[in-house]
Amino acid sequence: MVSYRRVQGRLRFRLHHMFARAHEPVMRALAGFTGRNRRAHGRAIDEYVRQNRELIRPWRRARRRHSRPAGACTTWRRSTPA
Repeated sequence: MVSYRRVQGRLRFRLHHMFARAHEPVMRALAGFTGRNRRAHGRAIDEYVRQNRELIRPWRRARRRHSRPAGACTTWRRSTPA
């Protein structure tokens, strides 16, 4: 849901799309999550996630795609200089 890292002295966040609707208190909790009082900010974020579970899409297993060649097959060979 939330991850961050420091890049060239700045914080770069990766957030779930549900946070696009978040109000200022949640945004402040996200910013504070990187600091000293991480646990308290994490609880505020967890509460927001619980209240907005319907915004989380269910996980679906990716379907395997099998190649199904159709038509003639050709083997390409490098020609040797004559």
